[in-house]
Amino acid sequence: MELQIDNQELIHLGEEFGHSKLLCLEGYGWVTRAGDSRDLILRKGDTLNIDQNAQMVMMGLTTTRLRILDEAGTKKPVRISHGLFSRKGLRQSSSS
Repeated sequence: MELQIDNQELIHLGEEFGHSKLLCLEGYGWVTRAGDSRDLILRKGDTLNIDQNAQMVMMGLTTTRLRILDEAGTKKPVRISHGLFSRKGLRQSSSS
Protein backbone atom coordinates (compact mmCIF):
# COMPACT_ATOMS: atom_id res chain seq x y z
CA MET A 1 0.00 0.00 0.00
CA GLU A 2 1.22 3.51 -0.80
CA LEU A 3 0.13 6.66 0.96
CA GLN A 4 1.00 10.32 1.08
CA ILE A 5 1.42 12.30 4.29
CA ASP A 6 1.20 16.05 3.89
CA ASN A 7 3.55 18.45 5.63
CA GLN A 8 2.73 18.39 9.39
CA GLU A 9 0.12 15.64 9.01
CA LEU A 10 0.19 12.84 11.63
CA ILE A 11 -0.60 9.17 11.09
CA HIS A 12 -0.78 6.32 13.60
CA LEU A 13 0.44 2.83 12.73
CA GLY A 14 -0.85 0.49 15.43
CA GLU A 15 0.00 -3.03 16.48
CA GLU A 16 -1.83 -4.50 13.48
CA PHE A 17 1.17 -3.33 11.42
CA GLY A 18 3.58 -5.55 13.37
CA HIS A 19 6.02 -7.38 11.10
CA SER A 20 5.51 -4.80 8.33
CA LYS A 21 8.12 -2.59 6.72
CA LEU A 22 7.83 1.13 6.01
CA LEU A 23 9.67 2.46 2.94
CA CYS A 24 10.04 6.21 2.34
CA LEU A 25 9.66 6.89 -1.37
CA GLU A 26 9.76 10.69 -1.27
CA GLY A 27 10.26 13.47 1.29
CA TYR A 28 10.98 12.84 4.94
CA GLY A 29 9.16 12.49 8.24
CA TRP A 30 9.58 12.21 11.99
CA VAL A 31 8.82 8.86 13.63
CA THR A 32 8.32 8.03 17.29
CA ARG A 33 7.54 4.60 18.73
CA ALA A 34 6.06 3.66 22.11
CA GLY A 35 8.70 2.18 24.39
CA ASP A 36 11.60 3.60 22.35
CA SER A 37 13.25 6.76 23.68
CA ARG A 38 14.75 7.53 20.26
CA ASP A 39 12.96 9.59 17.65
CA LEU A 40 13.83 8.85 14.03
CA ILE A 41 13.86 10.80 10.80
CA LEU A 42 12.83 8.65 7.84
CA ARG A 43 14.15 10.01 4.52
CA LYS A 44 13.74 9.05 0.87
CA GLY A 45 15.13 5.54 0.40
CA ASP A 46 15.09 4.65 4.13
CA THR A 47 13.22 1.62 5.43
CA LEU A 48 11.95 0.94 8.92
CA ASN A 49 10.89 -2.45 10.26
CA ILE A 50 7.75 -2.20 12.36
CA ASP A 51 8.08 -4.50 15.34
CA GLN A 52 5.34 -6.81 16.54
CA ASN A 53 2.88 -4.98 18.84
CA ALA A 54 4.34 -1.62 17.79
CA GLN A 55 2.56 1.68 18.39
CA MET A 56 4.09 4.26 16.08
CA VAL A 57 3.28 7.83 15.05
CA MET A 58 4.74 9.55 12.01
CA MET A 59 4.54 13.22 11.04
CA GLY A 60 5.41 14.46 7.58
CA LEU A 61 8.09 17.14 7.72
CA THR A 62 7.51 17.66 4.01
CA THR A 63 4.99 16.07 1.70
CA THR A 64 6.05 12.46 2.17
CA ARG A 65 5.18 9.37 0.13
CA LEU A 66 5.41 5.99 1.86
CA ARG A 67 4.97 2.35 0.95
CA ILE A 68 3.85 -0.06 3.66
CA LEU A 69 4.91 -3.61 2.94
CA ASP A 70 2.80 -6.12 4.85
CA GLU A 71 1.67 -9.67 4.29
CA ALA A 72 -2.05 -9.06 3.78
CA GLY A 73 -1.83 -5.65 2.13
CA THR A 74 -5.18 -4.62 3.61
CA LYS A 75 -4.20 -2.62 6.69
CA LYS A 76 -4.81 1.13 6.73
CA PRO A 77 -3.06 3.70 8.95
CA VAL A 78 -5.18 6.10 10.97
CA ARG A 79 -4.79 9.78 10.07
CA ILE A 80 -4.65 11.71 13.33
CA SER A 81 -4.50 15.30 12.10
CA HIS A 82 -3.90 17.41 9.08
CA GLY A 83 -1.79 20.53 9.52
CA LEU A 84 -2.45 20.75 13.27
CA PHE A 85 0.94 22.22 14.05
CA SER A 86 2.51 25.46 12.88
CA ARG A 87 5.97 26.85 13.46
CA LYS A 88 4.59 28.85 16.41
CA GLY A 89 2.89 25.85 18.07
CA LEU A 90 -0.71 24.71 17.90
CA ARG A 91 -2.80 26.51 15.31
CA GLN A 92 -5.72 28.44 16.73
CA SER A 93 -9.22 27.22 15.95
CA SER A 94 -11.27 29.52 13.71
CA SER A 95 -14.11 29.36 16.26
CA SER A 96 -12.07 30.97 19.10
